[in-house]
Amino acid sequence: MSKADQLIMERRLRPIYDAIDAGNAKKAVQEADKVLKKHPVTTCAKVLKALALIRSDKLAEGFEIINTLDVPGAQFDDGTLQAFVHCFKEAGCPDRITTLYERAVAVAPTEQNLTHLFMAH
Repeated sequence: MSKADQLIMERRLRPIYDAIDAGNAKKAVQEADKVLKKHPVTTCAKVLKALALIRSDKLAEGFEIINTLDVPGAQFDDGTLQAFVHCFKEAGCPDRITTLYERAVAVAPTEQNLTHLFMAH
């Protein structure tokens, strides 16, 4: 993804992050749905929606989204990985964080992914 594409994506996701930071899970879900309506393959928006659902005590719905995305061989950007980590922390599943970073290192063994994997242990 080019730098311009990253900036555009950050701008699209900003309202979701703002709603989550403000503690307004319902608004975050609405904002995520808006982004997903126009860009249905935006993985980060899907994970942020799952985070908002988990924070609004809709664990089953949140994990339904997460379980469809968290598959071996999938490659995610750093923002998406961090959103996954927050989902797993909020849901009380720290073992899944380690598994997530093990898969990320298998796909892209970058220094950053290795550091995150080390910290997850």
